[in-house]
Amino acid sequence: MKSIITLVVSLACSLIWAEAKNYPWDVEMKGPQSVYTDALVELVRHGLPRPPPDLPGESPIIQANCLETPKNEFYVGVEQHMIVNSAIPRIDTAISDFASYPKLFPGLKHVEVRSQDKNLWVIGFEQHIPVFFIPNVHYEMYYLFDRSQSNRVLVRYKLKEKTKIKLSDGIILLEKISENKTRYTEYDFFDADYGMLKTFAPGSIWESSVHDLLLSDLVIKVRAENPELNHASVLEKAKSLLEGIPINEIAKKRKRFVVPSIEKVPK
Repeated sequence: MKSIITLVVSLACSLIWAEAKNYPWDVEMKGPQSVYTDALVELVRHGLPRPPPDLPGESPIIQANCLETPKNEFYVGVEQHMIVNSAIPRIDTAISDFASYPKLFPGLKHVEVRSQDKNLWVIGFEQHIPVFFIPNVHYEMYYLFDRSQSNRVLVRYKLKEKTKIKLSDGIILLEKISENKTRYTEYDFFDADYGMLKTFAPGSIWESSVHDLLLSDLVIKVRAENPELNHASVLEKAKSLLEGIPINEIAKKRKRFVVPSIEKVPK
C-alpha cells in the first residue's frame, strides 16, 4: 500500500511540475512574423557579438549600431551594448516592472499586463503621440523571460498584432561578468506607419528611435545601479547620461544585420 501511495504522489508531483514548466526561450510566438523573428533566435543560438567589458568606442556608457533593412528605409534596427554595475536579478526586476514604465519612459501613457502564461506575458502599451490631431498608438507585445541558466537571463519580445506598429522583434540578454557586473546586450527591429513623418521629417524617424531606445537602456542601467532613487530621479539621471552620446552620428551610420557564425543576412 505504501508503495502505491508513494507512486501516486510521485506521479501527481510530476504532473504538477510538467504543468508548471516554463516555455523554452526559442518557442514560436504568434503574431506577425518578420525577417528578423527567426534571425534573432539564430543569433542567440550561435552567439551574440560581445564587446570587451570596457566597451571602447564612441561612448564609454553605451555602444550602439544602427542596422538597416534593404528596400525599407524606415525599418529601424538598433544593436545596443552596455555594462551594468549590478547583479542580474536587479536588472531583471527593472525590466519586468511594467507597472513603472509610464513613470520612467517618456511617451508611454499606459502599460498593463494583459495576461501571463508561465513565463510568457502579454503586455499592452499606449504610446502618446505629441501631435494634437494624431491619436495615441495602442499595441500589444509578447514578452518571454528565460531564467533557466544561473548566469544569464534572456528576454524575447515580439508584436502580438499589427496596428500602427506593423512589425516589432527584440531580445535582451543579461550575462554575468562578476557578482555586481553584468553585460547587457539588446537588439530591436521595428517597422511602423509613420504617416506624414516620412514626408516632412524622415530623418527624425531614425534619430528619435535611437534616442528613445538608448534612453530606455540607460533608465534600466540607472535603476539597477541605484535602487534607492525614485522614478523621477532615475529618469533625470538617465537623461543626463544620454546628453554625452552622439545620437545623430549613430543614427546616420547604418550597416546590414548579419547573424554571426552562420553568415546569415536577412533579405
